[in-house]
Amino acid sequence: MFMKSCKKDKGFTLIELLVVISVIALLMAILVPVLNKAKAYARQVICMSYVKQWGVYSILYAESNQGKTVLFTKKDDLLEWNGSGSKTWMPKLKKYIDAEEKVALCPSTTRTENEGESRLAKQIWQETLTHKTTREKWVIRNSIGINNWIYSLYPGENKKLSGMDSDFKNKIWGHTHYKSASNIPLFLESYRWGGVVNSRDDEPRIKENARKDSFDRFCIDRHNAHVNICFLDGSVRKVGLKFLWNLKWHRKYKTRGSYPTWPKWMLSMKEPPRH
Repeated sequence: MFMKSCKKDKGFTLIELLVVISVIALLMAILVPVLNKAKAYARQVICMSYVKQWGVYSILYAESNQGKTVLFTKKDDLLEWNGSGSKTWMPKLKKYIDAEEKVALCPSTTRTENEGESRLAKQIWQETLTHKTTREKWVIRNSIGINNWIYSLYPGENKKLSGMDSDFKNKIWGHTHYKSASNIPLFLESYRWGGVVNSRDDEPRIKENARKDSFDRFCIDRHNAHVNICFLDGSVRKVGLKFLWNLKWHRKYKTRGSYPTWPKWMLSMKEPPRH
């Protein structure tokens, strides 16, 4: 009778298991930040392409209107739509943006303020317009806004947008043919449909999520202290939040000079050059 000897398989020792777990933990510690950074970069790139597309819509509009930028008027009899956004760029660009919500929302944004989002950098905005004749309702959800100084004025229009001073007619751009177009913000990331930046003396809000006039609509930490901007010449690039003070917001805006006192939430951000 032959007896078959069985050798018991040797398993992992406790020390070996701890070594394997430690190696996995170390790899995770290295890879997770890299993956998160890659995801954030992908969101920023996608958002940049969206901002670029809105600039294309505006330029197409200008090419169809002798180079004039989006028309602004507060005269109700000239408007096709009812609603708080009816006087803005929205109806003017509608033929280009129908069914284009896919190029309206930055992947880094979430909900509107009414839907519970309190962080300005994560907020989107929503407006509902109603056509005067057909009664069609148009719901717009977006995470991008216009530099309100871009508008051209309807002939005889004497009313200005909120935030503008009495010299607004000499400050608005009105058309696209400027040598400095590559430094003139057209569309950029925002939690509202537009905003007015008056002076480089205007200071940013003290708290990151507190509302303030002027730079407030655009100075939002959406992409690691940067926002994506499409300029009047159609170019697009990401701009550091402190560098917003060096852009040519309106025709009389001074791009050189001292900077405001930066609040705590902006102190660690990259510093722009001192002029």
